[in-house]
Amino acid sequence: MLKADTMDRLVCAKFLYQAGIEVLDRGDPFAAGLAILSFQDAAELVLRAVAAHEQAKVTETTQFATLIEAIDAASAHRVPNRSELFQINRMRVTFKHSALLPRVEDVRKSRSDLEAFFGAITPLFFGVRFEDVSMVGLIRHVRAANWLRKAEEQLTKVELAEAVLSAAKGLAVFLKSREAQRRGFNLASNLSSSEPRSTRGEPGIPRGIHELAHNVEEQFEKVWERLDLLSSGINAVDYDRFLDLSPEVRISAGGTFLPLCTRSTDELGYEDALFCVNFAIQTVLKTQGQYQAARHVYRERRHFRVTSSTSVIVRPLKDETDHEEIFLAEVGQVLVGAPPIYDQREAGYVAILQDNQYAYIRADAVSEVAQLTGVNEAEVMPGA
Repeated sequence: MLKADTMDRLVCAKFLYQAGIEVLDRGDPFAAGLAILSFQDAAELVLRAVAAHEQAKVTETTQFATLIEAIDAASAHRVPNRSELFQINRMRVTFKHSALLPRVEDVRKSRSDLEAFFGAITPLFFGVRFEDVSMVGLIRHVRAANWLRKAEEQLTKVELAEAVLSAAKGLAVFLKSREAQRRGFNLASNLSSSEPRSTRGEPGIPRGIHELAHNVEEQFEKVWERLDLLSSGINAVDYDRFLDLSPEVRISAGGTFLPLCTRSTDELGYEDALFCVNFAIQTVLKTQGQYQAARHVYRERRHFRVTSSTSVIVRPLKDETDHEEIFLAEVGQVLVGAPPIYDQREAGYVAILQDNQYAYIRADAVSEVAQLTGVNEAEVMPGA
């Protein structure tokens, strides 16, 4: 089991490596130079994690080449891909100190070289594959992170169709929260029924007209979602590939998943599944900085203190085994409540706010806090 600080360094290195790839693919001015800066920083982070693991004699000011030599001296293993690492470092130095831009083709080769380096060094020194280093822990949206973590686990087990479905669900619930933010998440008007809107109808409006209006709205939301993601820097080709490979996930107004539109996954290969999982994770990471918990405006704001450890769920269902857990609330945590009208007291649950959506916790596991006196702001659950 790796130490937490070691894993943190590997996660950061992977994030920097992905950031370098994105900068290079965008083709902006100085893209090749900026990418090589990220690539070299990613490589050095991994090397310093190795140096700490092997108790090599290095300091914060140890130079790149000396860092590699120190690892070789302290370990029974030698640092792999060293000539490629030195080439990356040379390009980084000439760009950073002399503004000499490296050739794009050389940086693209460095991208492949670095992928090979990561693939060799982490199993050698840490016993883990670099592709298994998860960035899901960086995702703040709890429910989305749950599904994306599950997708990674399924991918490891080569459960390809299941991994793609979980990735699609994780991205869908995150985008649902973005939609709620865009709409302002008006608690007074937000629907609470788990039924699709097209089945609810309106008095005096023919069912066919209502369904047509719903379908038009649904198509508009798809167009808006696409424009939203593309304007956030998501690659259009990758987005279309993800949509082509993954099943369409629909979420009810109550937050539960609606029946899937069937799509054949017989020809789904590992590379396709890996792409889908990585795309979903990267999309959330890239856009969550633009995501903020919506301001929930209502006069009687409630807070609940957890008195008995229990699950926070998406929505109470008839069969409790079908409940989707968002997280396990621990004793002492303070949760932000939704207006009482959204409680499901007959089922024994009160409504709270989580990730810009309603969620539920057992009423007998919480006590309402009259005033937040003596409660540290950090105690209140994020995402509420």
